[in-house]
Amino acid sequence: MTSDASQVNTSPKLPPVIMERKNEPPFFDESKLLPPTNEYVCWLDVMGSQSIMLRSLGIASNFVMKLHSAAILAREVYPIELYPVIDGVYVCSDSQSHILNFVNRVYSALALTFILETNSFHRFVIRGGLAYGPIIRGKEALACADILSGHEDYAKRILLGMPLAQAYQTERQASPFGLALHESVRAFAPSGQSVMFGTYWKWWLSHYQAGDDIIASELFKSLKGHYAWCLKHTISLSYGKEDIDKHRALAEEYFSTD
Repeated sequence: MTSDASQVNTSPKLPPVIMERKNEPPFFDESKLLPPTNEYVCWLDVMGSQSIMLRSLGIASNFVMKLHSAAILAREVYPIELYPVIDGVYVCSDSQSHILNFVNRVYSALALTFILETNSFHRFVIRGGLAYGPIIRGKEALACADILSGHEDYAKRILLGMPLAQAYQTERQASPFGLALHESVRAFAPSGQSVMFGTYWKWWLSHYQAGDDIIASELFKSLKGHYAWCLKHTISLSYGKEDIDKHRALAEEYFSTD
């Protein structure tokens, strides 16, 4: 909301120091925001990153930076926008095909990383959620405050909108190496594009890259072996049996060919 002199609380009950410092609060004029745009927003992150960070900075950095590296490489192929957030990344695009192609690239690359890793302690799992709706970028708020227009580089790293929360919340329902679909992508789509269906999207069935089906099959085998190993190391991994069983069941359903 806009802050101006007419909205300032000047109650005599306030301590004098409050009025002396009344110009310190940041100013933002919401009325000058540019209109939002409807786009797809995907949230991808490393599962269990908090416990991994508590266990080993080196291992955590390996996992997180590989996710970001895969995202950067995929962006070189498909024109999407990335907003990195520590152990994850928000991805947005007005094109359904571009964002799904991007997800396919990231997942297949990190699936190969998982399959080829021989040390179970060095294996990591990603998952994601996809939503659709109105978003505002920081660059669309530059006129709302002098401080933002004076720090455009900072402002451009900001992304706002309901789809961010929806994608983040939906990700929690996804299988390991899965992409869960928020109901918004099943109800709405840009003009000329079709709404999606189902509760998740199987990235290897898209036929974007040759051999993805084989990679997914080998990944599922590796995941089953990995979760059997995790059950023997619940304490050292800070990974409870209940969570392991839940994630294994999600993977069995997601990668099922039935």
